[in-house]
Amino acid sequence: MNEPTDKHILVLNAGSSSLKFSVFKLEEEKLQVVFVGSARGLHSDDCNIKFTDTISAITEEVKTPKAAEGEIIATLFLLLQKKVKELNIITIGHRVVHGANLFTEPTLVYSNVITKLESLIPFAPLHQPTNILLIKICKEMFPHVPQVCCFDTNFHLTQNPLAALVAIPKKYRDAGVQNYGFHGLSYEYIAVKLKTLGIEDSKVLIAHLGSGASVCAIEHGKSIATTMGFSVLNGLIMATRPGNIDPGIILYLQDHFGLSTKEVSDLLYKQSGLLGISDISGDMQVLQKNNDAQSLLAMEAFVYRVSREIGSLAAAMGGVKTIIFTGGIGENNALIRSMIASKCSWLGASLNEEANSAVDKKTSCISKQTSSVSLWVIPTDENFVIAQHALKMGKLVTQ
Repeated sequence: MNEPTDKHILVLNAGSSSLKFSVFKLEEEKLQVVFVGSARGLHSDDCNIKFTDTISAITEEVKTPKAAEGEIIATLFLLLQKKVKELNIITIGHRVVHGANLFTEPTLVYSNVITKLESLIPFAPLHQPTNILLIKICKEMFPHVPQVCCFDTNFHLTQNPLAALVAIPKKYRDAGVQNYGFHGLSYEYIAVKLKTLGIEDSKVLIAHLGSGASVCAIEHGKSIATTMGFSVLNGLIMATRPGNIDPGIILYLQDHFGLSTKEVSDLLYKQSGLLGISDISGDMQVLQKNNDAQSLLAMEAFVYRVSREIGSLAAAMGGVKTIIFTGGIGENNALIRSMIASKCSWLGASLNEEANSAVDKKTSCISKQTSSVSLWVIPTDENFVIAQHALKMGKLVTQ
């Protein structure tokens, strides 16, 4: 029986309740995405698994009530076997949220790597367990295929030491308590994209706005400071996370409402943010359509926090020349972009409303020619970055 000639890389990008995946075909050392998909509502009664063949543009959906990660990977693999000619997975790349200071670059998975990842679960209790579980599932299903972990924290290793510093006693800082920053794979993709666009600006702010949201200050392609810190809770208001919050509030909730650590964790990760303000949804599209007072308040609070953090990061960099919008909200919501740009007019940003309204999933400049700060929408692609790292690291095993 002939060995398959095609070579594929599987990328798994897991969130706390969702999973995105891509299959890339390797042709003459270049990566071509041939299959993408997502599973939303993991473990819920309405888990929706969507598969899209990027060549034929045919999409299929599978409803799987209370689907677990193992079932999704099994379903994905069976469908891929039917849909992808000569499926031959040579490497699997994983997005892992937290690498702390234990992992400073993409890393091949060996048994000791899993142990180290497990030690970081307290750093990212919602995301890290799912990341680890997927690695273990793939190890069982594809025992001879190299797996590569790509960390959201790596990109921010270059940030100013003062930005990373947390003002608590040294013994806790020595135990790893510091500001790390996240969404690094997204920022890495945008930083490379800026070079291809010929944007030479040295002072760039990238606003990754989605259900998880952050802003990053970048100089010469490197992270200087970012809004997220030790965990994914800090910074901007997000779908269900509050962003910046006075630590005294946590103490008050525990002392006066008797909340346990688990209850506080559930409150901060799952009940706050846009959902907490609106009491309706953490989805910006739902709030925009609903258009009641609480929904509008949630939207305005989101915009206020983004624009305020943009000002803070501009100060950290000593100015700003370019602002990039990316992520689900940043790429697709013209109204939110317009509201943020309006609040950044003091920085010299002037939005071209017509260009802003015409953005359609493409890289677009949306500022006026007279604007002293250029405004762009650039779709991000974390999975492509992961595939590149997985290919490079996987070769180390096969060489």
